Amino acid sequence: MYIAKVNGYKIKPKEFKAELYQLKKDSDKKMVTKRQKLAAVNNLIDGYLLLQQAKQRHYEVDDQQIQSQFRKLQSRYESQEEFKKDLNKFSITPDKVLHHIRNQFIIKQFIQDNFKDQVNIETEMLLNYYKKHKDNFKKPEEVHLYHCLLRKDDPQVDEKISNIKDKLSDGADFCKIVNQYSVCPSNKNNGDLGYVQRGKFIDELEEVIFNLKKGSHAGPIKTEFGYHFVKVVDKKPASTPKFEEIKDSLKKHLERITSELELLKFIRKCRREAEIEIQEENL
Repeated sequence: MYIAKVNGYKIKPKEFKAELYQLKKDSDKKMVTKRQKLAAVNNLIDGYLLLQQAKQRHYEVDDQQIQSQFRKLQSRYESQEEFKKDLNKFSITPDKVLHHIRNQFIIKQFIQDNFKDQVNIETEMLLNYYKKHKDNFKKPEEVHLYHCLLRKDDPQVDEKISNIKDKLSDGADFCKIVNQYSVCPSNKNNGDLGYVQRGKFIDELEEVIFNLKKGSHAGPIKTEFGYHFVKVVDKKPASTPKFEEIKDSLKKHLERITSELELLKFIRKCRREAEIEIQEENL
């Protein structure tokens, strides 16, 4: 029995299960879906076609890289027993996982050498792109925000709100108030949420936050999540970064997209020239 055939090579169930296992590790879904199964078989087909190309050019990888990746995979589990249990569930062996990792590294190196490293977008092209798409680079208004949250169902919430208001009126340190009262996870960082952009909050909070002056605070603000106290320590108006500020990141972004498109074209060409058969009833 086989899952698919590519240029005469049969993709066996164990290879399919190994790829499905990798996809499952990268997904938050507990159950394997039909989409994941189709993605797994197509990944294997594309991978085999690329592997053929790489092997024709005599690509090899360092065993240390393979072992390092294998150990990283094992480290996601609480114990060796849990790791083996998961492998058994997919009917695959550690050797099969190692073989799969080796092939993935060979393919990755082939892609790096023949696509990613071959793209170089000149400064003039970057500048033209920046000018044509300048609006896309606009950064919305930002505030540096500190946040304190009280639960609505806390039987002492009214008393706590009164205490916080009194402390703020007396000029108390907002961070100390957060440490004493807040149930928000940000309390581990004194309530510091860092710089946050307009459009990231529910309406009730956003209306208050972005109308505050630098250094001022507000609260309590009632929402479905509880009662909020907020303090703005800095404000940044909406702005468009200069070309020089984003040139390097823009170059990397456009080169990555260009190399991915070239890779897709190459895979489509390989698929057109290949003999491919998928046994969907075996998925």
